[in-house]
Amino acid sequence: TGAAVIASIFAACALGFAFIATRDMFRQRDYGVALGAFGQHVLKLAAAGMLALAVFFVLNPAWWGADLSRLVPTILDWRQELLAGQAHDHNGYAEPLANAEGFARQVFLAQPQYFEARTWREIQPIADQIAAYEASPWPGIALGGSAAGAGVMLLLLGAGIFALLRDPELELAVRLPVGVWALTMALVAFISPVEWQRYYLPFYPAIGLLGAYGPFGIARWWRKIRAEREAKRAAQQTQETI
Repeated sequence: TGAAVIASIFAACALGFAFIATRDMFRQRDYGVALGAFGQHVLKLAAAGMLALAVFFVLNPAWWGADLSRLVPTILDWRQELLAGQAHDHNGYAEPLANAEGFARQVFLAQPQYFEARTWREIQPIADQIAAYEASPWPGIALGGSAAGAGVMLLLLGAGIFALLRDPELELAVRLPVGVWALTMALVAFISPVEWQRYYLPFYPAIGLLGAYGPFGIARWWRKIRAEREAKRAAQQTQETI
């Protein structure tokens, strides 16, 4: 049921994006050209979806020659059992507030999580490897890890959302997919059963994209406002001179 719902949502989004891309043609009532362009967009999206399924099938030999009518429901059932077991054995989330707190810790604070089973911290070879990695010049750089870093990330994210909604030069065909992507990730945050960092990896591209676009979009929007003000001031000075 969950897979069918997700598939329906993605199909509806694909049709919506195709319509947005051709809405100007429909407004001009050039229905023949508009329907042709709409069909091309739908075919391209369908081809991309089929290609993704084909790549998944090729990279999973266990699916070759299997009875898909039985394999898919079995895998979904096993997945539900696995998630239930993880939530039971690893202090899973018990309420939405706990989901929100875990989301904030893993997305904005984002301390490195080298393992998920707490007993692994007692394995000395693993602890030695982690210590050697963190002492090396290649442990990476993270904006999170502290309240100050989390604040910077929140400011960048807020700026990105503001620019996404207010930038008049950004087409709806670009604004809507990014917004749906970010909103979907936010909803998924309340589905994750345990506070494991791997479940939050899909959030990082969306937050990184919005965080990078925010300062750029706001700067461009501010330059446009200044240019309009200067043009208005110049026009007023010209009128006063006349």
